[in-house]
Amino acid sequence: MGASGRIIEGTLVYCGGLCSLNCVLCPIRGTKAVVPAPAIKKAIADAARLGAKRVIFVGGEPLLRKDIVELAACARSKGLSVGLATNARMLLYPEPRSALLANGLDSVIVNLFSSDAAGHDALARTEGAFLQAAAAARQLLARRGLTVELRLPLIRGFHPAPAELFLRLAKQKKADLYFTFYYPLPRLSGKAAQERLLAPDAAAELAAQALRAFQRAGLRAYCEGLPLCLMGKDSSAGLGADRLKSLDGQGLTCLDLPAPADYAQPLLCSECSLEQTCPGVFRKAVELFAFDAVKPLKEVRSNSFDYTFDRELKGFRPVRTACPGDSLIKGNAPLRSVYLDRGGKLSLYRTDTRSFSDAELQAVKFSREQLYLDITDKAMLDDFQNDVRQLGMQEVCRDCAKKERCGVCYGVLEGIPFEREERWLRQEIRRLSGRVLDIGCGDLRFYRDTVEKLLAEGKIEYHGLDVDARALAQLKKRHPRARVHDSPIEDFSFQDGYFDYIFALRSLNHFRDLEQAFAAMTALVRDFGIVVIAECVPFGLLRSKEQTRRARRAAGPGFEHYRNWSSEQVLEFIRKKGLPLKLNTHRPVRPGTSNQWLLKLIKIPEE
Repeated sequence: MGASGRIIEGTLVYCGGLCSLNCVLCPIRGTKAVVPAPAIKKAIADAARLGAKRVIFVGGEPLLRKDIVELAACARSKGLSVGLATNARMLLYPEPRSALLANGLDSVIVNLFSSDAAGHDALARTEGAFLQAAAAARQLLARRGLTVELRLPLIRGFHPAPAELFLRLAKQKKADLYFTFYYPLPRLSGKAAQERLLAPDAAAELAAQALRAFQRAGLRAYCEGLPLCLMGKDSSAGLGADRLKSLDGQGLTCLDLPAPADYAQPLLCSECSLEQTCPGVFRKAVELFAFDAVKPLKEVRSNSFDYTFDRELKGFRPVRTACPGDSLIKGNAPLRSVYLDRGGKLSLYRTDTRSFSDAELQAVKFSREQLYLDITDKAMLDDFQNDVRQLGMQEVCRDCAKKERCGVCYGVLEGIPFEREERWLRQEIRRLSGRVLDIGCGDLRFYRDTVEKLLAEGKIEYHGLDVDARALAQLKKRHPRARVHDSPIEDFSFQDGYFDYIFALRSLNHFRDLEQAFAAMTALVRDFGIVVIAECVPFGLLRSKEQTRRARRAAGPGFEHYRNWSSEQVLEFIRKKGLPLKLNTHRPVRPGTSNQWLLKLIKIPEE
């Protein structure tokens, strides 16, 4: 918010727990071990090999190391920029400041605990710490080309109005300056720390006030560590959870950055349009404050993304030992890269999607292996059984310990995608009898002949429900015996218990309100009646550059999905809501299946 500018990003390199303060909020208090220089240099080399552009030295206090300039020079020699996360006291002195600037220092993250001296010093347990940090910040901000982040925790006593000091710093600065209001992890030990914590919604209210106040003052400010839905119209000020990455094996640091396991995303989060960029809520906050008040923002989203051809990988073959695959993705995150083996010819594909979170990419690429190769010249795919070929992870990669740091090699699978799932659906439709409600029927394109035969034989009374009046008119014209209803399921009013079968085939993710939709379905189906749901999870498409350009040029006016739920999420929803639906058949998405899942449910009479 406020003026635009660079955000500090990079890979954290932990230097040990030594520190010149004794902060109340410190997550590593009591950890004094110093990491040996060879281990740090190896971490720097690993970061460079994995495509990092900047390393950020963090502790404790990295400036207490006598070899910090040498380590900065090591990073610079590998083409990396250098950052620091610090209390800034040592940067008040010209010698270390100048030496670090001469060796690639371009980013400094300064930890403050309050916007005034009394509050900061009390939490730092060090008199004069605030004045030293402020003086150092003033020196840093006089340097062009430097970016400075001042971090302030959202705790009791936080002042949302910008302090006079901050206004003076901004007026005098030549460097890039911004502020981050962060929610400290509620895993902090000690009564003094716990008493200062706020519930997430209270912290979000303070953050929103501060963001607006800083923006009015012309200061750039962001928020970190809170569910974005709680920020309302200020959600765009949320910083991504992955901007500061940790190498494998790195523990806690003084920045108190959470690991993915520290976050929880309640089921409602999966309906939120912010899910792909929102970290969720800290698990400990859920426990400490009994917090469940997320407020999902419902907007339509995509259910697929492109991996676009980057280059051929000549001379590379994945092998079980000493495989160089993880070194081929330099400059790109592993989840955003994939290797394709097509007839012995290997190529690298990359995605630039911002519509899916890392967790969703992880599920697509590793958990479910839902990658497909576009084999057509079409701008828009409309026949997935013939337009794509399904890909599968090669066995040599499947058990590799490095696979999540690698592009991972996929090959084309034999067989027609979706054939098994479609065969099951066709069999289920053929055995229909009685009153049938087809939710999201469209013009009945996919199972037209089977339904027409059942209608002609008098086996079913067919009702098609959709919000597309033109498609319903076409359906009625082709199938005069069918009854059509122009309505969303959430608003559909009909006799309770009327239908023997309800189908929702690839329509559930289009329901705007899932709770209302399931309430309607369970009311409309008779006791011991059947509900069949088929839906798809997200998938990735491997495409040439021209295929990607063509598809993006032809993209429609917007997306249509309100969520991208798996069958497991639907079953969890049914369980949590106590719906009278018993599972009969479950065909989940797994490696080797298509991305379409199937559920067959039976309505059980309520006692």
